[in-house]
Amino acid sequence: MGATSFVDWVKGKVGAGGKPEDEVLGTIVERSVAHGPGTNGDRSTPDTLTFRLDSRPDLEFRQTARALVPARERGDQVKVYCRIEGNGTATVRWVEKV
Repeated sequence: MGATSFVDWVKGKVGAGGKPEDEVLGTIVERSVAHGPGTNGDRSTPDTLTFRLDSRPDLEFRQTARALVPARERGDQVKVYCRIEGNGTATVRWVEKV
């Protein structure tokens, strides 16, 4: 593994704030899409996918909607890589189906 690859790996494990990334395993029990604000059909802010897991009902997981983000449904077992923000939310980096 070269120096650049190692640095990228460390950045992936440690967020911009320097806090290690959290991993949460669970089943999706609730999900929704919050549409980005805009006027007259302007979608300048991306949609946010939100969901809750049975293993962490105290957290609302938030993921920016992107074309390559697969749809996750209620009942899907997933592993979520995120940063728990401490205000009842977690910012999702990616989700794996297990």
